[in-house]
Amino acid sequence: MKGKKYFRVLYMYDQMKAGKVVVTTDAINMFDVDRRTIQRDLNEIRCYLADRKVLDGTVTDMVVYDKSKGGYILKEVA
Repeated sequence: MKGKKYFRVLYMYDQMKAGKVVVTTDAINMFDVDRRTIQRDLNEIRCYLADRKVLDGTVTDMVVYDKSKGGYILKEVA
């Protein structure tokens, strides 16, 4: 599924919104892309959340790496 950036970004965001962990190596294998591509995609999600907060103040989540889970999650912020 290489080359579908919008799908990768939305898929990872949906997974995290559902409470699942996005593991970099799993995403690399699933989408057949480089590690840096996944990192850029996660940054896109971070930027979206930051922009949304600026626009309407409704964001209550941020993307963080959870060492105990070995991947990225959405963490609720106060």
